[in-house]
Amino acid sequence: MSLSNDIITHQLDPVLFDQHRCEFRIDPKVWLSNWRLADLGCVLTTSGTIDGSAQSVRYASHLGAYALIDRIRLLNGTVEIAELRNVKQYIAFKNLQRTNANAFNVNRVLNKSSFAFDLELDTTPKMAVKDYAQSETSITADAATTPLSYLDLTQVLPFLKAQSYVLGTELQSLRLIIDWVPITTATIKSVFVGQTMPTGIAIIKPTLLLDEVADKANVNKLKNSAISYINWDHEVVNLDAVTTSPQIIQQRLRGFDDKMVRRVLMINEDVSNSQPSAYMGGMTSNAMYKEKINFTLNGQKMLNYGGIETSNQKLAMLNDNFGTHIFPQGAQFFDLQHKDKLFKAHDVFNDATKIEANNLVGQMSYLGINVSSNIDELLLEYQRETYSVSIEKSATALTVGATTSFAVAAHGYAAGDVITISGVTGETASKVILLNASHTIAVTDDDNFTVPVATANITGLAPTVGATTTLTGSAGDFSGVAVGDVVTVSGFTGDDAGDINGDQTIATIVAGGGAITVSANTTGKTITGSAGIVALKLVGSAAKTTTATDTDKETRSKSKCNLLFWGEVSKTMTVTNNNVSIGFN
Repeated sequence: MSLSNDIITHQLDPVLFDQHRCEFRIDPKVWLSNWRLADLGCVLTTSGTIDGSAQSVRYASHLGAYALIDRIRLLNGTVEIAELRNVKQYIAFKNLQRTNANAFNVNRVLNKSSFAFDLELDTTPKMAVKDYAQSETSITADAATTPLSYLDLTQVLPFLKAQSYVLGTELQSLRLIIDWVPITTATIKSVFVGQTMPTGIAIIKPTLLLDEVADKANVNKLKNSAISYINWDHEVVNLDAVTTSPQIIQQRLRGFDDKMVRRVLMINEDVSNSQPSAYMGGMTSNAMYKEKINFTLNGQKMLNYGGIETSNQKLAMLNDNFGTHIFPQGAQFFDLQHKDKLFKAHDVFNDATKIEANNLVGQMSYLGINVSSNIDELLLEYQRETYSVSIEKSATALTVGATTSFAVAAHGYAAGDVITISGVTGETASKVILLNASHTIAVTDDDNFTVPVATANITGLAPTVGATTTLTGSAGDFSGVAVGDVVTVSGFTGDDAGDINGDQTIATIVAGGGAITVSANTTGKTITGSAGIVALKLVGSAAKTTTATDTDKETRSKSKCNLLFWGEVSKTMTVTNNNVSIGFN
């Protein structure tokens, strides 16, 4: 059959389109199965979102404009033939199943992604993400200039790959429905990258390209034939934020019950998206600390010994079942020592504060397993631990004041660092509690820093004798102490001054914090003066300071996470008089 004479290309507009979904209705004709979605993209809708620098706003670099699709379905009437959920995460993985040359020369043209590597020199050879021209990949506010992409639908609907033709003459009510990602702040942060995040976007109306087979003689024999195909069925396991380490869960993957499943793909999705990659946004598969994975299939362990216990085991199983990928070295590990020696440290999308290695390592921890079995029950066994590594230093002194100063030799801290203090002692208990906590510090010099806790002596006090002794100052002087605190009183005169000068326990705090009473009974005593002093009893010579070496990794190890699963499920479709029946092989 001559393609030039017998193929007619149709360009279809959607019958329904808004910022939530898009629907195409397919005429009852015979079509080639190479369906394509064209003109996929978006524009910025709010002013001031581009800061004028190159590469300001882009799609996640390994995903391109496919980031806009959340779910895609093919139906005949109301009967679902094929579906793919979490399209953006799935295609992000698929786009990594390419060679470096293909990623640079083909992907950036078709889907406007920008994820490939160069070998650059920085005293020694180091890997670096390629730089792309702004006009090729950056999103604009103008539909005429913003980059538009092209999606081969066989990538997301394997039903189309299972046959050469789609018989619309048999399937007379075909509908292709695309659900867009919700346009929220969280989603924008997840699927876009750049120095300035957009605050509003509008998805552009796409076009569906179909090739009609004009000469149907050669396809009539396919009528009423059953079609066997693969669909990527979906399941998700929700992991709460870690409160007790290790976190251990066992959960049945019910989405695969009573189905024939070939391969299964697993992705770790960071729900909070607290640390988006400067390259990949939130469309990563985060490596977890001391992650362990196993499965029980129909009552029998799938993996020997402890299952998957290392990042290299996980990567090896992925490569065995899904082939090789364009993963930069170390991207599967939770962290990688000396990563700065592997990756060139240069500006990431014009932001020099972001180190390239930190936006690659730990971002590509995917798992692929081979099931190839009918599933009665597939049970996931999963474990992860909290990462926490801290450096402890010793203080030699504490100095009271409007802020409290600690002496720590060669502390190495910077202004704004958050450190945790412990080991402060003393009888002014309320202040001890405040000091033994985490603080944002100010640096005095290489050996001293301060924390924002007021511990200065309270001065200018006048006494009032009685069954308990009142010490009066100015409003608010005593707002930072508590009943039961022990303080040191001094500076009073008179024949009986010794009854009040010394350690005293606070009995009450007068409203407004301008005075306190202490437990000393000075009825009939002679105590004078207006320059009395109250000093807090604090000892810092045994204090310790600790700082987390990498709070980002600790946050990642604790964060709420979804384990997304896609399983290759074998299905069979039969059609009789436009009535579709779907069965599982």
